[in-house]
Amino acid sequence: MLKLNVQTLMQNVKSVVSPEPVKMSRGVAYLYNALYIPFLTGKTVLIKDIDYSRFDMQDVFAFDQYFEKECEAQYECINGLSQLFCKAIPVSQTAKAFF
Repeated sequence: MLKLNVQTLMQNVKSVVSPEPVKMSRGVAYLYNALYIPFLTGKTVLIKDIDYSRFDMQDVFAFDQYFEKECEAQYECINGLSQLFCKAIPVSQTAKAFF
């Protein structure tokens, strides 16, 4: 069985280097900022608010390919962490309770 040291985990997460910024065409950047970010934050995007002159079908395909890869990578990371936590043995620890 595996023990999980939360402090070490936190230190390792903080030490992760941010990936290089992705170079996007203007159209892909528009799709990212106008559609993807609002979607992630739970905002509504109305079809009438989309400026179709800012991107073309190549941008849509590039956007789709990039974020398909991103989603797969995120899934692999989350799945790995999930498996790690499932194998971990809880460590007894006294916690102060404030009432």
